[in-house]
Order: sequence, then C-alpha cells, then structure tokens
Amino acid sequence: VLSGADKKPIGAWKKYQQQRPTEQEVQEWDNQINKDPSLGINVVCGKISQNLLLIDFDSKDQQFIKAVMGLPIDTLAQSTWISETPHGYHVHFLAEDNVELQNANYILVGEGERKKEVDLKGEGGLTKEPPSPGYTNLSAPSSISKISKKDYEALIQKLEILAKLKPYIEPTLQVWQPGRRALLALAFSAFLRKKLNISKEDAKKVIKFITIYANDEENREILVESTYEKTIDEI
Repeated sequence: VLSGADKKPIGAWKKYQQQRPTEQEVQEWDNQINKDPSLGINVVCGKISQNLLLIDFDSKDQQFIKAVMGLPIDTLAQSTWISETPHGYHVHFLAEDNVELQNANYILVGEGERKKEVDLKGEGGLTKEPPSPGYTNLSAPSSISKISKKDYEALIQKLEILAKLKPYIEPTLQVWQPGRRALLALAFSAFLRKKLNISKEDAKKVIKFITIYANDEENREILVESTYEKTIDEI
C-alpha cells in the first residue's frame, strides 16, 4: 500500500486487508515512488500476507531487544527478515495458518519519551517497510522464518507478564548490580510468587528479562537456576 512521509496510507486501503493489489497497482506505486522519494510502502499484516506477524521495536537498545527476543538483532537477521527503521527494528515472521494474530502494544520499561515498548502487528495491521525513506533491510524478505503457534503464544504470554509487572521490574532494574543481584533475585522471586501469586515459569521469565536487560548474562543461568532450586517457602 502506497504511503506518505507520515506513514499514513495514501487513498483507500482497507480493501487490501482482504485482497492483494494487482500487478498494475504495484507498478503504479513503484512509478510514484520513483517520482517522489518521500513516498513509501506499507505492508498489510495477517492472512492476506501469508499470516505475516510484525514485532515492532521503537528502540535501538540492543539489550532490550535481546531481553525480549532472547537473541540479538544481528543473530535474528541470520534466520528471518529484519528491517531497520528510523527509531528501531522490525522483526518479521510468518505464523502458522492456525494462529489468529492480534494487534497489541506492550510498554515494558520507562514512561513518555523514555519508554521502551513492543508493538505486535497482526491481522489487518500496517507496517512501513523498505524502500520507504529511512527504512533498510538487514536481511531479505525472502529469508523470513515461520513461527509456530506454541512459540507465538509463548511470546504473547511473556510480553503480557512483563507489561503487567512493569511497576515492579523497573525499581529492581534500578538497583540491580554485582554483589547484590543474588539477594535481589531471591527477594524479588519471593515477592512475585508469594505476594503476587506469579507462577514459577513466569517468575523465571521475569528474572531472565532483568538479567539480560541489565547486561548481567555471565551469571544469568546460574542465578536463575540456583534461585529456583529452593522451594517457595525457602524463598
């Protein structure tokens, strides 16, 4: 879908949530972009595009992205389509046919201009992509990988628990430092499980997110596993 410099589609576009553009329409858009470099392309996510899922990071903080995805951008780019945007990165997957993709926003860290968030674009969602100005492919669209229903649901669950616990994660991040992290992990785990009734698996996801985001990965696995060797009463 042809878009302006403000990311908004030019002209009626809702029909493209249900039907693909014709070759003639695509050629006309290419001609307009060649004449006016400020124009760009929006891609419609969801079933019309082979169940395309976009994970939109409006930040170039590498540790934040790694904490969410489990891998850094350069590694992700070796296995799926990644595009760099003026403010962050777009991570793309093709979901299995039985996955109903949703559109959602998750603010995980910070507020206002300092916030770090993740946007999921699913059925009917729009994403601006190369060759739009300021957008560059780090890997080719043809390299896009599949995401299973299980992995998609695990991602949603992780984002939901991190967003829900944001008021508690941020103060912990502010005081997380060598020499205190083991005690902090124990205390925070006890709080999550005993006070907030967070499951063991979800609590582990939170601790892992904190250790990666705090760039404390050297002892991450040891810390997480040693914390959960104890029973809930012990912590």
